[in-house]
Amino acid sequence: MSLSGITFANQKIAPSDDGRLYGAMLSDGILTGCDISFAAATLTIAAGSLLIGTRELRTSGETLSITGATSGYARVIIDIDLTRAATKTSFEQAQFQIQYAASVSAFPALETQEINWSGTHYQVAFCIVSLAAAGISDIVAKLGLASVRIRDGAVGIDNLG
Repeated sequence: MSLSGITFANQKIAPSDDGRLYGAMLSDGILTGCDISFAAATLTIAAGSLLIGTRELRTSGETLSITGATSGYARVIIDIDLTRAATKTSFEQAQFQIQYAASVSAFPALETQEINWSGTHYQVAFCIVSLAAAGISDIVAKLGLASVRIRDGAVGIDNLG
């Protein structure tokens, strides 16, 4: 048989099936919550949900120490690596990571493989903060809200941020 059911009774929906659907409609971005604040060298991310690399993620909140530099910039990325473990009780396939650079343009390129086909790695910048001797001095960029994509005249979502 040349057709397989995905969203039909008694058929299995794989994460890549859902991802392709979400990716056709929505861009990377925040779905709910995820407000950020800072004090000294501590960055706090509020609870919320995101769509990253066509996959939906949820955070119950995160506190990150930005202590790798006293000048320049820090970029907080969300790193998806599908080669990491994921079980019913443990999820290691996505995590926040911190990168440091002297200027905003000096950060390394983000990995953006197509994780719904053969790729296994996808990254997005969640925020960029400027640094000073006392810690974080400002939030200079933040991931925007997920938005509808428009392709060939059809409605979809693009990042509003």
